[in-house]
Amino acid sequence: EQALRSAYLSQEVDKAVTDESVRAFYDKQVKAIAPVQEIRLSHILLKTREEADKVSTALASGQAFETLAKESSADTVSGREGGSLSFLKKEALPAEIAFAVAGMKPGEVAKAPIQTPLGFHVVRLDEVRNAPPPSFEELAPRIRQSLESAAIQSIVARLQIGRASCRERV
Repeated sequence: EQALRSAYLSQEVDKAVTDESVRAFYDKQVKAIAPVQEIRLSHILLKTREEADKVSTALASGQAFETLAKESSADTVSGREGGSLSFLKKEALPAEIAFAVAGMKPGEVAKAPIQTPLGFHVVRLDEVRNAPPPSFEELAPRIRQSLESAAIQSIVARLQIGRASCRERV
């Protein structure tokens, strides 16, 4: 009897939760997500204000940001990439940097070096975009699991109502 119940429940869940229903749920949720802005920066990290001022002067005289980052940055990881950092939400930035880039346009370099606990940053705003939503492939297993749980609860509730209604008739 237990195996029969389990097989019935599994069959009903499979009917209720299809690939199409998972995709429809994903599409509906993605449309409801408010866009979140991300920024991509490049920076040159320097230990002293004097070094930072020297790099700022070199930039103002036309030297390439990427070259200066490779040659001067104390952040050797981003330095190798010409100072480029990955996309970040503004909330993930140190407050001093977030404040400094707030009014900048892509391609602009902050007017002055920015001091943080790590040192002095010469910062360029490279790009602003709305963060892409999580991919369907990433979320589909969790969506399917959630829809299956809801379907099981619905089926069980329907069966319990049916059973109660049969008892009333007897």
